[in-house]
Amino acid sequence: MIRHLMLGLSLLISVQSGAQTGSPARHSGSLPNLNERFKGGENQLRLYLGETTTYPAEAVVRGRMGLSIAAVTVTPNGRVAAITIVNSLGDPIDNEVTRVLRGTDGRWHKMQPNYDTETFYIQLRFQLAHHPFYSPDISGPNIMAPLSITASGAPETSTHHILPDGKLAHRMQVAMGASDYALALNLLDEAIRRNPYNLDAYPMRITCSRHLYQRSQAMKDVRKLKRFMNQEPLASFTSDKDTQSSAR
Repeated sequence: MIRHLMLGLSLLISVQSGAQTGSPARHSGSLPNLNERFKGGENQLRLYLGETTTYPAEAVVRGRMGLSIAAVTVTPNGRVAAITIVNSLGDPIDNEVTRVLRGTDGRWHKMQPNYDTETFYIQLRFQLAHHPFYSPDISGPNIMAPLSITASGAPETSTHHILPDGKLAHRMQVAMGASDYALALNLLDEAIRRNPYNLDAYPMRITCSRHLYQRSQAMKDVRKLKRFMNQEPLASFTSDKDTQSSAR
């Protein structure tokens, strides 16, 4: 819990210190303001996302849920230049998030020509009914607080059993203790999908990846963890080659 709080604090510090690249026309250290930039403000954006986003049926059947984080890069003329998936929940949900965010093209206020492109972070919590999970409600000038997208739940025919956070954490520890790194890796993937701000999960996933000779995945997590500790938890993610980006 202490590490979770430290990470939340580090993100807020990065927001205040201007870790995100902004416009040269803004005051030094300032960040793009989502509420000012989107037409109708953040409330209108949340309304649009809530009315437009559909929980993919395939994801429901698989019991897939978690905190989707996407970065939307907007040009000075109000067009969406790129969409980058920062925390992936798998293709069905990632594709749906990308589709919906493409629909915001032209819904952003135009700025003066001397402004640079700006990046905003959109968080959507895909959650199945009766299966709550924890992720912090982090927000900032250019970071939208999580919006819940809820489905009724996986059908009885689904073979995917959804573990509560507590049991998931317990099974991760048991698997690690038994050196069952393949099982532990699957459980850690699920934990990070639910809460990508969990600093405790990344070192364990790095250990599993190394034991399973997945050096590429281990190095990706090493870079992510280093950037977390350098107070760059979101902006730096989008520079990783492993993120899924969709340009218009």
